[in-house]
Amino acid sequence: MRELARYSFVNARVRALLSRLLEEDFWRRRLTQATDFQSLLNILGTTVYKETVSGITGNKEYLLEFERRIKLFDLAIFRKLIQSIAEGPERNLLLLLLQRYEVDELKTALRLWFGKPAVDPADYLLGQPICSRIDFSQIVAARSLEEIIVLLEETDFDRALRNARNRFQETGSLFVLESTLDIDYYRRLLAAVDNLSSRDRLVAGTLIGLIIDLENINWLLRQRVYYSLGLEEFLEWVIPGGRHITAEDIRRSYTVNGAEQIVKAVSRGPYEELKKFERQDFHLIESFLYEVLLHQVRKILAGFPFTIGTVLGYLILKQRESKTIVSLARALSAGLVGFTKTIVFH
Repeated sequence: MRELARYSFVNARVRALLSRLLEEDFWRRRLTQATDFQSLLNILGTTVYKETVSGITGNKEYLLEFERRIKLFDLAIFRKLIQSIAEGPERNLLLLLLQRYEVDELKTALRLWFGKPAVDPADYLLGQPICSRIDFSQIVAARSLEEIIVLLEETDFDRALRNARNRFQETGSLFVLESTLDIDYYRRLLAAVDNLSSRDRLVAGTLIGLIIDLENINWLLRQRVYYSLGLEEFLEWVIPGGRHITAEDIRRSYTVNGAEQIVKAVSRGPYEELKKFERQDFHLIESFLYEVLLHQVRKILAGFPFTIGTVLGYLILKQRESKTIVSLARALSAGLVGFTKTIVFH
């Protein structure tokens, strides 16, 4: 059986990694007891994050270094999993998923270039290659978008930024560059899914479709508060390939209900409970959306193990764990002790 041969090694590695994820009881009993950044570091020092937090103290100036190390910890795991799968469409998909970190690194560099804040870029960048040999510090120091495009020649990002160049010059909005990068990334990711076997294509398509739904719903709710875009302009930035939500759903709802009621377009199926949230309560909304995704992940992990879904499921769980840990660290560094239980329990 082809799936058994291809996934037997990586499946064993994933099962071992799943056992290293922090258990729910640990979150509730230990991590919610942290009263400041230092106590959180002390607790994490008793877990698989021991080496990651070594040498970091609870001073606020170490927060960015802490976030950087958490990201590097995840990248190291990701690379080991990729090495566990032979060359082929499955490995190509995982390499593209790894590239998500590179997209985020590029967006961070573009924000530093665009805003020119009085900070050290090294504090915000990983400082090492991810997929391509891109020197992100050169992007931060670039004098123009044209220079950035030249720096990105022969990478996967060159074409996207070239396509966004005129629109960026017209609007002067960094949002144009970031959204174009996201749309281009997910298009390439979905193209990679199409090259998988029928079983893997179904599993990966479901999970990635849900992730795209999350991206689009978050964008939809935020634009109602912060942007007030017209329908056609808004639809231009909807990422194609969602599992339950499409641009046509949004167009149809907008035509009938108008912008203020457009959330009805996404409050159905697994997202029915979105109606219950206040529109500004983005943290709870994001947590709810992740629960929809995690429900599907758990179903896949409990099913037939020899598919790409086992690897994708683990990666989603690990990234969620890391994101929650970073959120806790930020809240505790800001003195928001009461907010930590909300982060953990949602």
